[in-house]
Amino acid sequence: MTNATFFPYALELLIVSGAGTVFYLLMLRRENRFVWNRMFLLALSALAVLMPLITWRGSVPWSDGTLSEAILEPVLITAEEVGDAAFKISWAMVSAAISLILLLRGGIRLINLWRFRQQCGDARMVLDTACYFTGGKLGTSSFGPWLFWDETLELTDVEKRQILDHEGCHIRQRHSLDLLWMEVLLILFWWNPAFYLLRSLMIANHEALADQAAIGSSDANLYRQLLLKQWLRPRMALTHEFIFSHTKHRIDMITSHIQPRRWKYFLALPLLLSLSYLSSCKQELEVSRHIQIPAGPRIPLVAEGIDGEPIPINLDEVKREIGYPEEAREGGEQGLILLKVEIDKEGNYVSHELLESASDILANAVQAQVSNVRFEPGTKDGQPTVFSVTIPFSFRLLN
Repeated sequence: MTNATFFPYALELLIVSGAGTVFYLLMLRRENRFVWNRMFLLALSALAVLMPLITWRGSVPWSDGTLSEAILEPVLITAEEVGDAAFKISWAMVSAAISLILLLRGGIRLINLWRFRQQCGDARMVLDTACYFTGGKLGTSSFGPWLFWDETLELTDVEKRQILDHEGCHIRQRHSLDLLWMEVLLILFWWNPAFYLLRSLMIANHEALADQAAIGSSDANLYRQLLLKQWLRPRMALTHEFIFSHTKHRIDMITSHIQPRRWKYFLALPLLLSLSYLSSCKQELEVSRHIQIPAGPRIPLVAEGIDGEPIPINLDEVKREIGYPEEAREGGEQGLILLKVEIDKEGNYVSHELLESASDILANAVQAQVSNVRFEPGTKDGQPTVFSVTIPFSFRLLN
């Protein structure tokens, strides 16, 4: 992924995830339909990643049976020009490097958790539940199918049952899978602050679900007192800890008797659909740079009624990505590669045809990158129209 594609995708991801998170905070966070909230948060995190990739458009319209054409001036690529900057670091490469570091850190955390579970020895029974005793090194918590128990706590049997029901809910409903999903997103999109907030909101919702299960037929006041009298114990990353930091919010949700307002959830669907549509109908979001084309006569457009031909936005960027293949340079290959590129009403690449080729190596290099070319749409009678743009790529070995 190059800067030309990385930045538009990143910006749209930030917009979608940020808008959805704000909607959740304003409309749904205080609602006690926790299962619905969980589904919303999971859907939002997935759609935020996918929406920038969605394009709502059908086949290319051939309304008048003709395709408007334009021919650009030759794009000159020299071996010397490329050789001065053979290796360029893009923001996408930097992001990938940081993601790799975070992936290694996540792997280490999982290994540490597994090793700690091994150190706890065989599972022992607490009431009727198998637990791994932590000896006070880790607070009562759970991860996946593992339930860690801090046996140093002084608890009555009623309190033990409430805590076991709480952690058992995390295990039965597989809340750890949600957290692992968010960890993957934070590894890939570490630069998105909305995903950090989403993870925190997801954990809070998990705790609300588990609190709901723990209360059951028990007295809510007894459970509230249990939360208040426990102190924050040592914890480990990725686990669901019984003494969660948002204790006050949990108590509020336990004692809340507000009737659920279903209409708020129905607002989520048009929000997500609107974000999806706006994302798919995007123009290029990076700052457009008009390519400087060598002076010379312009070849007239074929179709009548054309009042604006398409203008390339990122041809210099694509030119750098094509480079001058080392194999062609060593073999002394140079010449013209002529492509006919079809673009849609939004200026996006649709397909291409190789019209002329002086070298298979050079032609392959150009065809591998031509799909990244973007245009300001051409217009006919004031309306965007489809175009066929012929682009000459001229390769030269300068002495």
